[in-house]
Amino acid sequence: MAGVKRGSKIAEAIAQDILSQICDGGLTVGSQLPSETQMLADYGVGRGSLREALRILEVHGIIRIKSGPGGGPVVTGATTRDFGRMATLFFQARGITFREVIDARLVMEPVIARLASFAVSGNVPHLMLSGPHGTGKSAAIECFAKKLY
Repeated sequence: MAGVKRGSKIAEAIAQDILSQICDGGLTVGSQLPSETQMLADYGVGRGSLREALRILEVHGIIRIKSGPGGGPVVTGATTRDFGRMATLFFQARGITFREVIDARLVMEPVIARLASFAVSGNVPHLMLSGPHGTGKSAAIECFAKKLY
């Protein structure tokens, strides 16, 4: 279990680890993930926990489960539609108004534009990649920034 942290819900931790492997391993849309049998052995968890982790990724649009012989989890890559669907559920659950979303967008757009310009130039400042409080999430952020542009 390479990057799975104990203490969090196991399925969520496995889903996060698989996502990191997709980004860090440079897997592209259409890439097949290891078989269920292999992942069960790799993670040392029950079938239910692994399947829940795969469902989390599937709901977020990161993978799809291909059925039949030669099937299994396949990288699909999330779309803006997937993000919009998840954001809508979150905003609704938190009671966030459309006005609050617009206000947040006005604050974030200049920062996003700046990050995009760094990503295009390939000159992303190290400080921006170190994550909050030096958590070392630079690879995931860099992967995300590169996929945006």
